[in-house]
Amino acid sequence: MIAQFVNTLEQMVFFLPSMWLYALLLTDKGAAVGGLIWVIGRMICSVSYVRDPASRGVGFTISFIAEIGLFLGAAYGVVKAFM
Repeated sequence: MIAQFVNTLEQMVFFLPSMWLYALLLTDKGAAVGGLIWVIGRMICSVSYVRDPASRGVGFTISFIAEIGLFLGAAYGVVKAFM
């Protein structure tokens, strides 16, 4: 369980700045939806990790897709702000 907690903390280094920039530069509702999807994915990943560590892929994939979506949106917002 500690390993999963540490993994979530490591993921937050990428997730939080992406979500904050998305909210600041695009829309806060979109950032909230992405954040909710990320939390749900991390919860699924954590529960799956406790049951069987090999089955955590679905939760990881959900949270990873949310992270990438927030990051790409934030990157678009940064480029848009400079234009």
